Amino acid sequence: MSANLTAVSGRRAQKAATRAAVKAAARRCFLARGYAATAIADIAAAAGVAHGTFYVHFAGKEAVLDELLADFNAAFAERLAPALARAARAPVGELVAAAADAFLDHWRAHRDFIACYAERAAGGLAPTTLRDGLNPPMAHLLTAALRTAGVADAELATHALLALWLRVGMQFLFHGGVTRAAARRTLVAMTVGAVDAVRGAPR
Repeated sequence: MSANLTAVSGRRAQKAATRAAVKAAARRCFLARGYAATAIADIAAAAGVAHGTFYVHFAGKEAVLDELLADFNAAFAERLAPALARAARAPVGELVAAAADAFLDHWRAHRDFIACYAERAAGGLAPTTLRDGLNPPMAHLLTAALRTAGVADAELATHALLALWLRVGMQFLFHGGVTRAAARRTLVAMTVGAVDAVRGAPR
């Protein structure tokens, strides 16, 4: 029985390693070729696996990109949470500034991935994805912060602010004339203004 458990554990580890290799290869291909130009065959070849092996792990390249997005979001949440915790008792402007710093730095570090995801998004996403947003961890953290700040309808306010941050982030990354300082200043001013406007508003 011990030998059987060891064999099962070994197969699971191998399967997990293969899945990770396929995902890493997909990321390399997406960044090098672009999302639309990358085929499943390209990913399988880059991962060193058979074409059919890809489908053992993922339903298609959309599924790989969605998992890569989940990794991106989780990494951002790990960066954002300590920044918000450090600024938790600070005035709202300092809290927003800490979030803006984490946001802009994370997006700049992953510019190529965001470009790939934007390419896919331009081709169409499900209405529920557009409705619920592309970054649930950030939405969760922001909603909690807004509730703590006494904002009525905090979840709705969160999605309004995320739309603002998305647009400013895209301008920062892909418009040559937008500096980090300008993006940060705009995020802080507009977010603080919006929070002040809705804080304590009647439900």
